[in-house]
Amino acid sequence: MIKYYKLAINRQYKLAGNKDSFDGWQAIEHYDHTFKTEKEAREYIKEHYAGHKKAKMYQDAGGQPKHIGYVYSWKSYDWEDGKKYHFTEQHWVELREVTEKTLNL
Repeated sequence: MIKYYKLAINRQYKLAGNKDSFDGWQAIEHYDHTFKTEKEAREYIKEHYAGHKKAKMYQDAGGQPKHIGYVYSWKSYDWEDGKKYHFTEQHWVELREVTEKTLNL
């Protein structure tokens, strides 16, 4: 069996001035990072998200909320066609322990 740790990260953004709390969010991408140890994964989180706003992320687990990760957010900007666009970016981050087992076919 192979054991490793995976960070599942979903990136989203919302343009500044958009007051709609949900419809204004746009998904950018989803990606996974894998690590040999939990310590390496936690160091990655610290390096990339220290200093950003952090809110707990929950999942319904049989009628009870279960804390499964954090949503990190910050304000940023980008340039397009000579115009500066301000936006809020969020990364929904979950740390998972994964055990893989190869099965015979």
